[in-house]
Amino acid sequence: MDFAARRRSTAAVVVAVATWVFIWFRRRNLEARSVTYGPMHPRDVERQANLRFIYESDDVHCVNLLRMKRAPFFQLCDLLRARDLLSDSINASVEEQVAMFLHVVGHNQRFRVIGLTFRRSVETISRYFHQVLYAVGELRNDLIVPPTTNVHPRILNSRRWYPYFKDCIGAIDGTHVLARVPLKMQAAFRGRKHTTTQNVLAAVDFDLRFTFVLAGWEGSAHDALILADAHNLISPKVNLPNIHTT
Repeated sequence: MDFAARRRSTAAVVVAVATWVFIWFRRRNLEARSVTYGPMHPRDVERQANLRFIYESDDVHCVNLLRMKRAPFFQLCDLLRARDLLSDSINASVEEQVAMFLHVVGHNQRFRVIGLTFRRSVETISRYFHQVLYAVGELRNDLIVPPTTNVHPRILNSRRWYPYFKDCIGAIDGTHVLARVPLKMQAAFRGRKHTTTQNVLAAVDFDLRFTFVLAGWEGSAHDALILADAHNLISPKVNLPNIHTT
């Protein structure tokens, strides 16, 4: 019995020593592979300070900078991250990528101007801009919902509006959006505006949610032509009543 007990104790000691040696070698290898970073470049320090100012400011400053309040901004970033449409990189977080995108589309700024604000190169801003643009486009089924044929409660419960708008499902309007096109195509994109634009048609329901968007037409195109094109696009899917425009 004493011999068997000594064997068990000796085996336990050997296993403990072997485990300690294994852990020591593994920790040494991990420490050898670790990367020691030097101090941050002043440009990176300014970038981090600028991002903290955007994220930690109040809603008034956030709207002025990003054209969006803080809560919807972080919700959008979390949604893009959860859908695996965007991911944090070693150089830029999702919040910074979306912030650069919103600066461009919200203020119609050039990449070179955004580069001065975010301390990024034009190539980096262009790359992240197109990544965020593609990610936002993938949310089209969530942001643009098909219209419903049910009468809206505000109209259904209104004696004033129901007789006239009981068959109305929304409103349509057009707008001119700035377009950058090659020189040989600029004549077709010049309409009533002083610069090249594209004529965009959009439809919204009574809750101000987009139900249809048609973009790409030249700025010189007439609204009636765009309306007819929109009717041809959706007529195989939806039976529309007679359309009256004013």
